Amino acid sequence: VDMVELDVQQCASGELVVFHDVKVDRITNGLGRVALLPWDELKSLKIMGSERILLLEELFALAKGKTK
Repeated sequence: VDMVELDVQQCASGELVVFHDVKVDRITNGLGRVALLPWDELKSLKIMGSERILLLEELFALAKGKTK
């Protein structure tokens, strides 16, 4: 891809996470609002059974040199 658009939210413990929905309920095995959940809880959730929520800095590291 040439460019990436993403949604970033601050979680309860202050980290910036990449997640579109306000709540994790729809596509993860967890419940609650991203803004009210700490990173320790968010990082243990599974998206659609196998993927996990990323920190913004993790996504930057994965995309470095691969996109604008």
